Amino acid sequence: MTTPKVTAEVRKYLASIGAKGGKAFTEKKKAQLSKIQSKGGKTVTPKKLAHLRRMTAERVARQRAQRDAQ
Repeated sequence: MTTPKVTAEVRKYLASIGAKGGKAFTEKKKAQLSKIQSKGGKTVTPKKLAHLRRMTAERVARQRAQRDAQ
């Protein structure tokens, strides 16, 4: 079974999709993504970081209390 030939109409359609959809993101977005990547992919804000540290401290305290109770 042979592969069907691509018509000119199909080529034109695919080219138009490529022309519109070729730009995945703007220059501003590209700069933001490269900034995140240069930090090692970490996107944690100071507020979120404080929350994570508080939650971790609470979990560790709970685990210590459980361990000491045994």
